[in-house]
Amino acid sequence: MITVPSLRVAVPALRFGAGSRVGLLALALYVVPTIFVTAVATWGLGAHRADWHVPFEYDGDDSLLILPMVQGAVETGSFWRHDRLGAPGTQSLGDFPVIDNWHFAALRVLLLIDRDPIWAFNAYHLLTYPLASLVATACFRRLGLSGPAAVAMAVLFAFAPYHLSRGLHHYFLSAYYLLPIPLTLAVRFAGGWSPFVGTDGRTRLPSAPALGTLVAGLVTSAAGAYYAFFACVVLAIAGLLAAFGPGRRGVIAAGATVAAIVAGGITQHVPAATHAAEHGHNEQVHMRVAKLADAFGLPLIQLVLPVPEHRIYALARLRAVYEGEGRPGAFPSESVALGTVAAAGWVALVVLALVPGVRPGPVRVLAALTVGVSLVAVTGGGGSLFNYLVTAQVRAYARFAIVLAFFALAAVGFALDRVVPGRLKILACGLLVAFGLWDQTPRSWFASATANKTRAREERFASDRTFFGAMEASLPPGGMVFQLPFVPFPECHYQHVRGVTHTKSLRFSFGAMMGRVEDQWARATVARPTDEMLDRLALRDFVAVSYLLPADPAHLAALTDRLGPGTEDSRKTLVWFDIRPWGERMRAHLGPDEFARRATADREAIGVEWLGPIKSYQPYGQEWKLHVGETSAEIHFVNPTDRVRRVRVTGLVSSIAACRTALTITSFGLTADGAPWRARYDLGPAVDHAPLAATFDLPPGRSGLKIRCDVTKPPARFPHEPDRFAVDEFRVEEIP
Repeated sequence: MITVPSLRVAVPALRFGAGSRVGLLALALYVVPTIFVTAVATWGLGAHRADWHVPFEYDGDDSLLILPMVQGAVETGSFWRHDRLGAPGTQSLGDFPVIDNWHFAALRVLLLIDRDPIWAFNAYHLLTYPLASLVATACFRRLGLSGPAAVAMAVLFAFAPYHLSRGLHHYFLSAYYLLPIPLTLAVRFAGGWSPFVGTDGRTRLPSAPALGTLVAGLVTSAAGAYYAFFACVVLAIAGLLAAFGPGRRGVIAAGATVAAIVAGGITQHVPAATHAAEHGHNEQVHMRVAKLADAFGLPLIQLVLPVPEHRIYALARLRAVYEGEGRPGAFPSESVALGTVAAAGWVALVVLALVPGVRPGPVRVLAALTVGVSLVAVTGGGGSLFNYLVTAQVRAYARFAIVLAFFALAAVGFALDRVVPGRLKILACGLLVAFGLWDQTPRSWFASATANKTRAREERFASDRTFFGAMEASLPPGGMVFQLPFVPFPECHYQHVRGVTHTKSLRFSFGAMMGRVEDQWARATVARPTDEMLDRLALRDFVAVSYLLPADPAHLAALTDRLGPGTEDSRKTLVWFDIRPWGERMRAHLGPDEFARRATADREAIGVEWLGPIKSYQPYGQEWKLHVGETSAEIHFVNPTDRVRRVRVTGLVSSIAACRTALTITSFGLTADGAPWRARYDLGPAVDHAPLAATFDLPPGRSGLKIRCDVTKPPARFPHEPDRFAVDEFRVEEIP
């Protein structure tokens, strides 16, 4: 049994009266380290020599996912919509909600200072370093660390290898500065403290500590889905520890805080839920499988390995050998190393948790929480079980490393306070900070390599600015540019975003939400021969095609043959073609009336969206040829006109589960001969496939079919994949 006492350590009061030495020292405890961390981060990132109107990261990864959101807030007032992406439609992130509303609020504040979204984007990332130090200092003090120890550990927490490896390409994951708040609450709850119940057993609501705890939970829910989930896990472990300790009041506190986080998360998902109710639940955007928890779990060895690009060659080589081909777990691009100081703290906590007879106290609580979190995060651990039993939406359990870093550094701080005498403590903490910064930062920091990288990035940015500026000057305002090669959105490489970053009015095809009508239109357009592709672009009023190099040589040669030489950028990474002459020749050849008729037919084409847990394969004409689903799916028909249309739907349905299944298809929002439509197909090994054929009256807007697949006789051996049925050769044809 783990017994822990109540933790009741208050932050020293800040008194700012005249001649108040205590107040000035308390103020210096937060102000001086904040200035120091800001200076170090500015120097290490090369921000002191950089142009702040150029993104600090410009390589097409997730940083270019967030930057258009900030730009959209400037242009449309919403982070969730960008009118110049997803042409011929507009980009809406309703299917891919980014619920980091706390961070978006901070970005809005920065946009009040400078309306340039790139400046705000850069400034907020830099601020994540001093903010992490500031909040961690307050939390370490709350746990009972002395001033010097709290500051030293907070500085190392701000420069955790986790922070540096995420950088701007995992923009909001780098902004983990609020995470220490729920972690500190978890430590105190595990010790039996509760802001909701007093020592006499009476309820303490309403009270400032209780309300503050609930507010902390709500704020945590708005600071990133991953960190909200991590906080809930740690609080749940803390509640279990409190339940088996003398201070069972912590169970209520942990449960109430988890409830606040969950309630806040649900509230923030309301816009996404509303969008799903109106447009259907698009699972293609964020389809996950449970086994990814093992692929991206936390191999514990990574916690104690050196950071990538360590300053000592032998240690850097050790890390490089480990990261060789076939290494297990964690994202290849992410470091979950703790650094030497935190790694020592983590090892010590694990050992303490396993050694009986250790006296109760905050370090004992930290040890128990560390072991609990490690068992959840480790590859094949509790996280994998959660993914298989609850939801597979959480996959990167390796990111628990930043939670372990906080606990480990707190343990090191307690060790400093216990071992080092008071007068030597400041010196010892200073030396530890110097060593930690040297050990945790890669070789490229504080070096000429950073300056070279900054210069190269700014040159790329300037080249793109010249290229897209010339394009925008040559094309009509609001003109649409079709981008090649086709790249599905989201969770892809985001190089195509460079166009919208450097223009003010042009619209770009990239960014249409995967699985939606605009995405299907772009896929079908790219799949056509070059002449037909250009014809379709001309019918939809596209004025240019841009190609990200290197390109398919045959496709690029065909475009050059039809459109003439394109205009390349100075770095030979982009080329664009003006397709307005092609459209003019097409209009002259067909005649204005026939051209207008074909353009109207293309705009009014019936869209088909496959939604739910379903996978689609083999592009074929306007639709995907083969669709494979699990237990259910929905087929949405989108009629963009204001009239009812008569359509014929055909296809083949089959079972792929090697067992007898019943496939039931029902209509919603559309009718067959004036009544709802329903069909049942009994499928199995003896029936390879069955024809799907029906005629419907398709109303304006969105309607469709719901598919339900039930196993009527389980198979002798269950398949590894959950797929049960398939729909092949699907067609939707309008009846004149």
